[in-house]
Amino acid sequence: MAQFQAQPIIIMVVKGVYLSAITVRVICLCFTTRLLMGLTVLACALPVVASVSFGQEDVTYQLEYFASSPDQVIVIRVSADHQALFDRVVLDLGQSTYDKPTPQLLADYGSTNTPAEDRAQEVLYFQFGRYLLIASSRNGSLPANLQGVWNHSETPPWNADYHVNINLQMSYWPEEVTNLSETTGPLFDFVDALVKPGRRSARQFYGADGWTLLLNTNIWGFVGVIDWPTAFWQPEAGAWRAQHYYEHYLFNRNREFLERLNPGLKIGRWDQPQEWHADLDDPEKIPRPVPHLFALHPGRQITAEQSALLETTKTTLNARGDGGTGSAQAWKINLWARLLEGDRAGFSGSNSRSAGPTSIDFAVNHFQSRTRP
Repeated sequence: MAQFQAQPIIIMVVKGVYLSAITVRVICLCFTTRLLMGLTVLACALPVVASVSFGQEDVTYQLEYFASSPDQVIVIRVSADHQALFDRVVLDLGQSTYDKPTPQLLADYGSTNTPAEDRAQEVLYFQFGRYLLIASSRNGSLPANLQGVWNHSETPPWNADYHVNINLQMSYWPEEVTNLSETTGPLFDFVDALVKPGRRSARQFYGADGWTLLLNTNIWGFVGVIDWPTAFWQPEAGAWRAQHYYEHYLFNRNREFLERLNPGLKIGRWDQPQEWHADLDDPEKIPRPVPHLFALHPGRQITAEQSALLETTKTTLNARGDGGTGSAQAWKINLWARLLEGDRAGFSGSNSRSAGPTSIDFAVNHFQSRTRP
């Protein structure tokens, strides 16, 4: 088990699911019925019942099994399955236990909280992200998406699909560095299935070999353009997805897996990397994700030795500001860290955590970000 000056995390049972004590206040109401408890087990895809894909008969069998099983049996199986992954990593930032409700802890971040209470909130984000990935991406399931298995709407934001200009990538940032490699199966199966239609897109749109993705995709293998003309020119998604494969290999050293397997950068009129094919970037526009800075993070094409390119990325980041959606803010934290601007990264992180209820949305919808040295 990986440790960071570790002390055991307090674990408790909430309707058959083991959660860290600091997480309970946020999500305990998600598991208040026996049916949801059974569906949670399905989402986790327990090793005993896991398969490459679930058909109608598989789902029917599992629902009937859990409906007829004693509560204690379900509790034991879910607990053992979850703890086997969750308990691998504990994080000690010098946090303390606290009595405040989580919304109050968020509102008081950086102000009336004690330093130890602020650290407790940061540990909450870290472990909550791991919990969400464990519960929404297991062998036999679809990969984690914008709302995950907790989507409750027939018309969810962004259609609860797979945006591949940041969101799908960010959902899986914790998978290797927080020792959750087993959660990657659905991601790689999904991407493998996109290669064939992606070849057609590369050929028809760009006259190129290989394969590509644009802004978003879905479970039916959509790889085309969308009806938003200023938001489809993001052909780096395929390369970005391939980076996850290589990172998985670096952590696991499985050469057979590696067999499953530079974005260009243009400088615009105000000395910024261009986000769009045409020079449409507006330095006054509302903050948003920055997929055109892929080469800085999570890519590694822009390095500390390339001072001119580093300055152009700062131009974009300064123009976009530190606000925006949870995913945009989390990405900017990592970009400033890659630029070795630790104070600015910390300031961006403070903004994201002090945003009140939107911080909860960030945690639920976009999972866990990480800062890479």
